[in-house]
Amino acid sequence: MADSNFNRPPRLRPRWRVETVELPASPVPPAPRANTAWMQALLPIIAALLFGASALFGFGSWWAVLPALVLAVLSGGFTLFQEHDASRRHAQTYAEQQAIFADRLATVKARLRRLHEEERAARRYLAPDPAELLRIAGADERPRTPEPRLWERRLSDDDALELRLGCGTLPASVRVVAPTDAPTDRRIDQLIAEYTSLHQVPICLPLLQLGSLGIAGPRPAVLGLIYAMLAQAAVLHAPTELRIGIITSVTTAADWQWFVRLPHCQSLDETPVGRALIATEPAAVERLLTFLLDELSRRREGSSAQQIPFVIIVDSASLVTVHTALGQILRDGGAHRFIVVVLTDDWANVPEHCAALVEVDQRMGRWTRAGEAWPVAPFQPDLLERRDIERLTHRLSTIRLAEVGTGHHLPRQVRLIDLLTAMLPDEGGIPSHWQQVPSTAWHHDVPIGAVGEGKWCYLNLNEHHHGPHGIIAGATGAGKSVLLQTIITALAVMHGPDRLNMMLIDFKGGAALAPFANWPHTTGFVTDLDGRLAMRAIAAISSELRRRKAALRHVSEHYGIHLENIADYRALAGRYSLPPLPNLLIVLDEFDEMTRSCPDFVSALIRVVKQGRSLGVHLLIATQQPARVVSDEIRSQLSYFIALRLGSSDDSREMLQRPDAAFLPSQLPGRAYIRSGSDVRLFQVARMAGQTNGQSDLELIGQRLIGAGQVYLKALDWQPLPIWHPPLPPRLTMQLPATNTQTVVGLLDIPQQSRQTPLLIDLRSGHVAIFGGPASGKSTLLARIVLDFAERLSPSSLWCYLIDGDGRLLSLLADLPHAGALVRPFEREALLALFRQLEHQLRERRARVLAGQSPGPALLVVIDRLAVLRDELRDTHGESDLSDLVRLARTGRDLGVHFVVCADRPADMPYRLAALFEQRLALRMADLNDYADVFGQRPVNQLPPQTPGRGYWLHPDEGLLEIQVALPTGCSESGDSRELMQGIRAQVAVLKATVNHTDQMPPPLALLPERLSTTHLPPSDYANATLRLVCGLAAEPPGPARLCLTPETSHALVFGLRRSGKSTALLTLAQSALTAFPSLRLLVIDGPRRSLHHLRTLPQTVRYVADESGIVTLSSELVGLRRDPTTCYLIVIDDYQLCRERWRDQFSQSYSATPNLFQHLVEIAQTGNEPFHLLIAASISYADDPLMRILDGARNGLILWPGRYESGTRLLGLSLPLIEQRNSDQPPGRALLISGDEEPIVIQVARHGEE
Repeated sequence: MADSNFNRPPRLRPRWRVETVELPASPVPPAPRANTAWMQALLPIIAALLFGASALFGFGSWWAVLPALVLAVLSGGFTLFQEHDASRRHAQTYAEQQAIFADRLATVKARLRRLHEEERAARRYLAPDPAELLRIAGADERPRTPEPRLWERRLSDDDALELRLGCGTLPASVRVVAPTDAPTDRRIDQLIAEYTSLHQVPICLPLLQLGSLGIAGPRPAVLGLIYAMLAQAAVLHAPTELRIGIITSVTTAADWQWFVRLPHCQSLDETPVGRALIATEPAAVERLLTFLLDELSRRREGSSAQQIPFVIIVDSASLVTVHTALGQILRDGGAHRFIVVVLTDDWANVPEHCAALVEVDQRMGRWTRAGEAWPVAPFQPDLLERRDIERLTHRLSTIRLAEVGTGHHLPRQVRLIDLLTAMLPDEGGIPSHWQQVPSTAWHHDVPIGAVGEGKWCYLNLNEHHHGPHGIIAGATGAGKSVLLQTIITALAVMHGPDRLNMMLIDFKGGAALAPFANWPHTTGFVTDLDGRLAMRAIAAISSELRRRKAALRHVSEHYGIHLENIADYRALAGRYSLPPLPNLLIVLDEFDEMTRSCPDFVSALIRVVKQGRSLGVHLLIATQQPARVVSDEIRSQLSYFIALRLGSSDDSREMLQRPDAAFLPSQLPGRAYIRSGSDVRLFQVARMAGQTNGQSDLELIGQRLIGAGQVYLKALDWQPLPIWHPPLPPRLTMQLPATNTQTVVGLLDIPQQSRQTPLLIDLRSGHVAIFGGPASGKSTLLARIVLDFAERLSPSSLWCYLIDGDGRLLSLLADLPHAGALVRPFEREALLALFRQLEHQLRERRARVLAGQSPGPALLVVIDRLAVLRDELRDTHGESDLSDLVRLARTGRDLGVHFVVCADRPADMPYRLAALFEQRLALRMADLNDYADVFGQRPVNQLPPQTPGRGYWLHPDEGLLEIQVALPTGCSESGDSRELMQGIRAQVAVLKATVNHTDQMPPPLALLPERLSTTHLPPSDYANATLRLVCGLAAEPPGPARLCLTPETSHALVFGLRRSGKSTALLTLAQSALTAFPSLRLLVIDGPRRSLHHLRTLPQTVRYVADESGIVTLSSELVGLRRDPTTCYLIVIDDYQLCRERWRDQFSQSYSATPNLFQHLVEIAQTGNEPFHLLIAASISYADDPLMRILDGARNGLILWPGRYESGTRLLGLSLPLIEQRNSDQPPGRALLISGDEEPIVIQVARHGEE
């Protein structure tokens, strides 16, 4: 059957009355009467008999009582008669009431039957069964004209997409009200039971309201039901108001072969998903889902002109699991008229986000909403067979909806390749018209469609015709993308790449413009814009304008001819052999999205267009809702308007100054109006939808143009300059030559100059500061810099010292032959040693420079995470102290000492230090204001968080520019952080293995050893009554550490916590004293742990005691010893706190006549002129102990492990722990040497005689 137009008349819709019917009350039966009439009749008789008896005895005659007796009998009889008559009358009245009730009940029943029949008929009419659907569509066994009911439902109807599932029982709309306070009647109960429900009526499901549905059951039943539902949707809803898509798999695709003919399955637009919205292969499913997500996004943001319902059938619940996009549509689509129907074999497999569930088999079915129970009454499902749905879709495919404004004089389809055949180049050839110089800037005969049979519509972009700047507007499905492709293709075919260049910008996915990316005319293809890339595109376009201005200015100055525009330039081009200066067409799709997301881009674009008019820069924008996005400023620049079907009269008036475009037929995509000035013409857009030898028209034309463009440009010996370079890659590897002091750190993007160039950092230009938040790529950049230098320079030319506050990547560089040391900030001693080493290097280099020599190898100091270093370097007041670093950075640059420092934020680097760093690079930081602190200016856009290594660099001419830091050599662009670390390790191993051992290696740090023997130290000495006891090695100044016992400070304390080495220190001091002063005698008081038992056997030991009796004996002997001034004694006491606790009588104040040991010790400490020296080891000092108070105040001794003491501890005049010692991990024997008012010295205590 040939295609036919169908006029959809206004809908005629039956209604049923919703009434409340009150049932009549059944009559009240007469109440049973009490049987008292006989009593009433007997009373007068009994009274008469009593009266007669008394009269008989009184008067002696019956005749005297006869009247009374007769009267009594008559009275009783009358009473009995009255009772009988009343009973008869009550029975007659009840019978009459019953007859009236029966009549009223029959009337009500007839009314209920009529209301039920009306409702049943209306419901069946509004929800036709499958057979009726086939009849409405004219799809009976013999096709015929469809009935007027075809496509009768509108989206504004309350039953839009209310689909019938089958027949079953529903509550009736009529409300039957039973009488109250009436006797129970079986007929009333029967009537209520009969007319409360409707039987064998359609059971319908509000699909549009639900938004999602799961259908479960055996596959034949499920297919039969979904076929019936789709038949309803297709017959009752016009293709212009409903779209249906199918997502299936290869195994089930055969069940849906009929679907491609359904007019409702045609694509909303000319999209990559193809004509029919059905996807079987995984790649096709992904394309369809991408299309659906884009449309959902437009609807969510309000940018979609139409929101017609979109029903998506998913033939298997497993597809929802495989394709996550389906889950998103299932979850969010319902609110935007996306309806997902999932088919499965078991209701337990229905996805959780389905709003309703249908379970069906061949005989019955049931449905319920999510969160509710299954209904009690099932329904008989409508099951449509495959042959019936195929016959229906075949019939519907031949019917076209007649709409106003169709333009019957226009062809329904125009193929662009038919219009351009004569202009297309042959294989390997060049179009002849490319080589001709046109008299105007543009060819005037660029075909884009038809205005009638054999009459073409041409686009002429010359100034006095359609003009340079235009706009395309069209609703979804109107053919906007097709029109864009048509205009671009026609212009490219008609103009060579020396006459036309194109910059294509698509804010979203770029599907419509992507085929043109490799054409010879395309000098820039921009897609997936965000705020940063949008402004980058403006910078690139502005750069092109400056280049064109410079070309005109150069010709004017060189030839002395004033040029006002590009036409003047071209007039001279042939005469002076000037290089081509082609027109530039900027095509901007999805202008709605751009306006909402990047308003600054639109404003900047308008400024560019204003400047570019005379420079051959043209603009073509495409939008869906021009009334919302076309401002007065934009409108003033536009010269031609092309309007496809639009969603509102306002949009049409914006484009045409009249509402006609809002009434273009939706069944004819590509029907459009073009307006230039006051001239408005209707035309049919030419499209590229055909196939030639397996190639689409667009592919064929593109292949021909690409080949012709290569030949043509080669013959011209000229190439168009690219305007747009692809954005910086997220990961980058680079290896370029550089000088000894230069390193390539990454790729610098300069859109203002339309180029990307390697960024070189020259250490001679100053120190380098790198800023960036967590995971921004700072450590990777440091590793890149160090490895780049190490690969090109030998250890004789480069020394590195690394301070690693992050503890990850820099630690991998510790094995480099160039690395003198790797120090972590909490390693206070190593840090101070490094600073001392750098100071020493500066002194040596300064001396060499003054002597006219080279300062030596370049010295690179790398610091990762300056904030950690600041926390560790604090003065005695707890304030951060980076004075050493500032001094080194200030004086080191001219002497070949270079600093590369990383910090999380600018606030981490004090101003005094920051002022010394001339070269600065900022990776991603959370606060945009931090960039202003680094560079003095704030960037407009934030860097992407998912791109480590992306940063800003301050260009002297162009301001802030983006850079992508390169990965270290040997690291893969596709690897993760684990592979990055493996690559660095491998590169370090290669450099270590290839080092020349004759090279001058960097000197290591002079650190204190963890173990030390007195055999490696100079001997102690005694002179001028002073014992100079060599007890270890000092860190600063480097050399032996001496504890002095002088006449003024003849005693010393050794403090230390458990296992700190204080007993060892006591032994070392005692042995050193004996070595320096052989005539010295020892009095040893050992603690409970007997740590000093080695001294017991020495010949100089006069007394060794380790118990209370021995202490008592020693106390008695001290009386005599103190009277001998010729012999000098050293009293050594270990574990003073334990002795004090265990032998309290001898280590506490005594007031007896005989002094105890404590009294002797206090007196020795107080006098200071006796030939006695005290050497006492303890854990803490005691404020209530006179002896400890005296010795502690003298500030002479050692404090081992000073960083382990609790805050507030005070020993030898120092408040512990010292800032520089806190939380430090120190070996046993690490101590502070305290000598009066001198600065404490960090030392390592030696073990006596140990190798």
